[in-house]
This record gives sequence, C-alpha cells and structure tokens, in this order.
Amino acid sequence: MHRGLVQTLWFVLANVGLVALALVAVRARHHDVDLWLWVGAGVLAVVTGWRFFGHYYLQLLPPLALLATRPIVHASRRVLAAVAVVLAVPVGFFVHQAFAMPPSRTERVTDTLVAYVRRTVRPGQRIFVWGHLPELYWRSGRPPATRFETTEFLTGLSGGRPNSQTGAEDAAPGAWADFHADLAAHPPVLVLDLAPADVRGGRYEALSRFPRFGEYLAHRYRRVATIDGVVAYRRR
Repeated sequence: MHRGLVQTLWFVLANVGLVALALVAVRARHHDVDLWLWVGAGVLAVVTGWRFFGHYYLQLLPPLALLATRPIVHASRRVLAAVAVVLAVPVGFFVHQAFAMPPSRTERVTDTLVAYVRRTVRPGQRIFVWGHLPELYWRSGRPPATRFETTEFLTGLSGGRPNSQTGAEDAAPGAWADFHADLAAHPPVLVLDLAPADVRGGRYEALSRFPRFGEYLAHRYRRVATIDGVVAYRRR
C-alpha cells in the first residue's frame, strides 16, 4: 500500500496538467466511454500484483492524453498558454534530472563489467550472470548461456516481494531442471556472481543459499577476478 501511494503520487505530480485536464473532461464522459474504459483497464493493470513499479503507469498516459485534449480544443490563448506552462514545468524538471543526476552504483558497476566482458570473452562465447543485470548481456554483445536472463526465476527474489521469500523452493516450477539442462548444453565461458557486490539485492542470492549451483561452480570453474565486488569465474 505504501509503494502504491508513493508511486501514484509521483505519477500525479509528474503529470499534473494531464490529470487535471482529464478530470475536467469527466463532464463529457458520455462522449468518451471508450477512453474511460481504457483508463479503467490501465488502472486495473497497474494495481494487479500489488507491486506498483513506476513503468506500470505508462499505460495510463495515452488515454489520459486523449482525454486531456477535449477541454482545450476551443480554449482561449490565455488558457492554452497556462496549460503549456503547467505541462512544461514537470517536463523541464525531469529532463534536467535525467541529464544532471550522477550514474547510480548499479550503472557504474554495469559499465565496468561490460568493459571486462568485452575484454576477456570473445564474440559468440556465452556468459552467465548470477543475479539481476540482464542489460549486461545485450550491452556486452555476448549471448547468455541459459534461457534465464535473470536468476529471479531460480531464486524467487522479485521486486515488491519480501526479500526473505528467496530460496530454491521459491523458484518457478521446473526452472532448476531447465537451468541445468542449459548449462550442460552450452556451458558459459564466464560466470559473474553479483551477490558479493549486492547489486540489486544480490546479497539475498548468495551462493551459500543455493549449494547445487555453488558446487557446479566449484567443480567446473575457477575464480579469476573481482570487479567492483562482483566475482568472476572462468571455466576450467
């Protein structure tokens, strides 16, 4: 509930002009039934799952934008100017934030890992990332060794859920069998363990909690480097 309230407040503040105009358009709702149904479907989708990630709200923007046009179709120039200012202020703020904010720790670690992978793994060779950093695959240009772009399917760790609900028993049904079948079919040249660096909650996915994969690494791989706290293993 707390996450839902906070994220909804941010959405309203970031789009205050749009939301206000859409509320004004309620008076003509009998002309825009399809758009209001679209909004309602979007709200239902945002609420479903009770996780309220910020990007879930993006699906509300198209119908709200269309609804917001009705009150200003025949508006005076003064009203249009006021609307433009109200819309421009949050746009200016967030654009400034996007360019002015320093990179996060996760972004810095990702940059370093991408450079390391490109330097040590030839194109076409497969890698595997233990943790949640799927962008490392496409940014490095190296294919994943398994079908799981993140290990959350294997560990149960998932945003919006209690971190205590993490373990092999919380995995998606059949995931571990598929995982080891993939490793047997095309073992990765390099394995990167994010848990020691605690990237995106990685500490809850420590290998000690998943001994089967830990034993697989111990028998077939050797530790070769530590990059910003991330441990790299190379196939023997």
